[in-house]
Amino acid sequence: PVSIRSALTGAARRRHLQRKRNAALVAFAGREGMGATASAYDQYGRPIVAVDSNGVPIANWQWRPVAPVTLHIYDLGRKDGAQTVNRFLRILGTGAFHVGVEVHGREWSYRGGRLGTTGIFVCQPRQCEHHTYNESVAMGETPVSQAEVLNIIHSMEAEWHMNNYHVL
Repeated sequence: PVSIRSALTGAARRRHLQRKRNAALVAFAGREGMGATASAYDQYGRPIVAVDSNGVPIANWQWRPVAPVTLHIYDLGRKDGAQTVNRFLRILGTGAFHVGVEVHGREWSYRGGRLGTTGIFVCQPRQCEHHTYNESVAMGETPVSQAEVLNIIHSMEAEWHMNNYHVL
C-alpha cells in the first residue's frame, strides 16, 4: 500500500499539510469532534468545503467568519476626580467603572435614567460620551453575525429598562 506521504508530492503535499494544520482551528457549524475536516481553502486560508471522516462533502455547511469581542472600560464620568480616585482604588483591586462591549464595530452598553425606555445604547467604540475611556480587554471571538447581534439586543431591550438600572 502507498502512504499519503509518498503519494503526495509538491503542491499537493503542501496543501495536504496546510489542511492538516488548519483543521484543528476550524469550527464546522455544530460538527466539532465529529471527524469533519476542511478539504479546500480560499486565498485567506478559510475553509470553503468541509468533508466528513469518509471524505463526503457536508451538505449545508457554511464557513462562519468570527468577529472579535472587546470589553471597553471607562472611569465613571468626565471629571479628573473620578480618574484620580480610580487610580488609587485600582491598587486595592477595585474602582468605579462603566463598561461597554464591542462587537462588529459597535459598542453596546447599559445606563440608568428615569424614563421607562430601554437602557441599552450604542456608541462608537471607546467613545462613550458620559465617561472617560480607560482601557480595553479582548474577550475572544464570536461567530454571531451582525444581524444576529441586533436581534439579540432587540430581544433584551424590553427587559433592560433605564429605571431598572442600579449602580451596585
